[in-house]
This record gives sequence, structure tokens and C-alpha cells, in this order.
Amino acid sequence: MKHQYASLLFAVTLMGGPLPTLLAADDPAVFKAEEAKLEETAAPIETEAQTNEGQQAVTQKLKNQFQVDDRQISNLRNQNIGYGEIGIVLSLAKQLPGGITDQNIQTVMGTRQREHKRGWGQVARELNLNLGRSISDVKKAKRQSAETVSPPDAEGAAGTTGPSPTNTARTAGPGKSSMTGKVPKSVAPRSSPPPKR
Repeated sequence: MKHQYASLLFAVTLMGGPLPTLLAADDPAVFKAEEAKLEETAAPIETEAQTNEGQQAVTQKLKNQFQVDDRQISNLRNQNIGYGEIGIVLSLAKQLPGGITDQNIQTVMGTRQREHKRGWGQVARELNLNLGRSISDVKKAKRQSAETVSPPDAEGAAGTTGPSPTNTARTAGPGKSSMTGKVPKSVAPRSSPPPKR
């Protein structure tokens, strides 16, 4: 056995192959760790979707990230899964031949919900998918869903769209800093001293 392992190690090294990937591919502990990271990455998407406004924002960001439509997201919601899990399903379906199609979405969901509910690591293993890619896709969706596009304020450039360092936190109102919500000293009107009597 040691001889076979050493031969495999030598052959992989000569071929320049990624030994850790080959050895970790069948390691259940690696899948469990990646599965936990994937679920942890998806959790903020679910948290953001706690309000109607948040659901609309998350739906739009998932549509943008994965190039899907309202119908596909609604169909997944009708299967009693959260928005974070929808991001996971779409990220896994994206890796299947043909990308995100209704059939591929059902393949992922069917694999997860066979005899008993399977973990995302088991689903990825059965379908020969890469959880690392899914983690990356869900992170992108999470970042998109956390960024809101607000109208430019006094510090932002007129006519710009999308977040900038000065308008990503929140819109604080005219003349106020979007980062602190306070009127900067350079913009605050100076008050005159009280009149002398």
C-alpha cells in the first residue's frame, strides 16, 4: 500500500498535477468544511431578505448575478427554500452542462431532496461539482445584495450610478456625510454669536 501511494505521489508530481486537490477530492471532512463555509456565506443574503424591501433587493441581485428571471426564483421559493439557499442552488446549477436551466435547477434540487435531505457537500460530490466555485458565486451575490445604489449626495459626483466610497453606506440627506449622517464642519453653516444687549 505504501508503495502504491508513493508511486501515485511520484506520478502526480511528475505530471505537475495538484496533489492536494486530488487527495482532498474524496475527503468528507473537506466537503463538510466547504459546505459550512458555503452556508455561512449565504446566511447574510437570507438576513437581508427579512423584509419585503429586502426580498425585492435580494431577488434583483440574484437575478443580476445568475442571469435568471422572477419565475425561476419564485419556483425555488415555492419549494420552501430561503434566498441564501436559492443562491446556492443557482451557483451549483451554473456548473452543470448548459448552465442555469430549469432542468439543471431541478437536478440540483432533486439530488438534495432524495430519500432524505442531503447537505450541499453531498450534492456537489454526487454531481461532481466544485463547492469553491459556488462559494465564490454566492459571495459575489452577497456583495451585490449588500450594495445599494443611492442617488448622489453632496459628496458624490452628479450623474454617477453605482456605489462609491462616499455613497455606499446610506444616504444621510442634503449636506450631510453619508458615512456619519452628520453635517461636515466644512459644510455646516456658521452660526453668528448671540446679539449683545
